[in-house]
Amino acid sequence: MNEVDPLEKKYKKAAKVISSAGILPLPPTDTMVEILKYYLVEEELDFIKKTFRIKKSLSTKQLVRKSKLPEEDAIRLAEQLAKKGFIFNQPSSKGIMVYRLLPLVVIGTFEYTFMQKKPEHMTDEQLKKLAKLYEKLIDEMRDNVQKGYENLLPVFQRQPPTDRTIPITESESGETIEIEINQEISTEEEVLPAQKVEEIIEKFDDIAVGNCFCRNYRSTLGEPCKINAPMETCFTFGKSARHTVKQGFARAIDKEEALKILKEAE
Repeated sequence: MNEVDPLEKKYKKAAKVISSAGILPLPPTDTMVEILKYYLVEEELDFIKKTFRIKKSLSTKQLVRKSKLPEEDAIRLAEQLAKKGFIFNQPSSKGIMVYRLLPLVVIGTFEYTFMQKKPEHMTDEQLKKLAKLYEKLIDEMRDNVQKGYENLLPVFQRQPPTDRTIPITESESGETIEIEINQEISTEEEVLPAQKVEEIIEKFDDIAVGNCFCRNYRSTLGEPCKINAPMETCFTFGKSARHTVKQGFARAIDKEEALKILKEAE
């Protein structure tokens, strides 16, 4: 009987934790494990599994306590993972640093990988192979959603915003806090016209722009944009802008350049 490689086990356990951080509660797959091998080393796998197994958003104090590491090491690993697109680390409105584990897709490692020109730790050939794995993973996710759509619909309805701070889920005594609203909240999807995007640009001081990760991803697969649209068109604002700039996923721009990019993309 062949024994499973201990490192392979760690990849699978980390994949399970990362998968649980996303909108879709889908089981980790072999494809996901293969993707993680392009990013994570053993020390990072252990850190993810131990630290984020239950809660996905942690303060610095919680990060240290959950990881059981000295603060310096816990922060170092969190920052390493942020550089690779696995953690969103920005202070909350109250100035508390929050470390949030991200899923591979929507919104997470995939988007941040292809928002930049090329991850520093990857060769062009590795990036092409990775893009093909993401294509396979996205197909798997699509098939799983279609098969279990009725069961997943309530999950979508309960899902909180992607960009969030630490949720308070327990009282001081450790009891779970539940708040019932007893009201159905409906939302409508819409594509923002350029005029509304201009309003958003005028509202924020921190603005960043990176590659359109969809076009960059398809281009990496050998399918460049047929209309030759500009590549650098993906805006982030506020703390998301500060995060993408700090991690090297995007570059900081002022309002004037943002409006110019918007005009050229119309």
